[in-house]
Amino acid sequence: MNAPQSMAMAMTKTDYEKILSYYKVPFDKLSNQEIKTKAEDILATKLCKCIKAVEKKVGTQNAIALCTASVFRKKGLKYFDMSCKGRSQLQSRKGRKLAKTRKNIIAVT
Repeated sequence: MNAPQSMAMAMTKTDYEKILSYYKVPFDKLSNQEIKTKAEDILATKLCKCIKAVEKKVGTQNAIALCTASVFRKKGLKYFDMSCKGRSQLQSRKGRKLAKTRKNIIAVT
């Protein structure tokens, strides 16, 4: 029997705003494109910093898995590819850098 695949859904403006709120970044005066870019940059930076910090203890592959779970999966997000060389960035696939795996991402308290 095959394991169920998680269906990726498109991100909305509200989803990007939730990410910025979670990391306490003001977004009131930003355009939609700036909100999206800022949220993606924050997540890419968090992922790369986490990988670099954990890599020394558990190795590269385990660090990527651990940090991906921490930064993305626990929040209901999924990324397609990333690069930590030079400037941290998420890379797109079919025009999308991020997708959500459940309807409501990040439980904001």
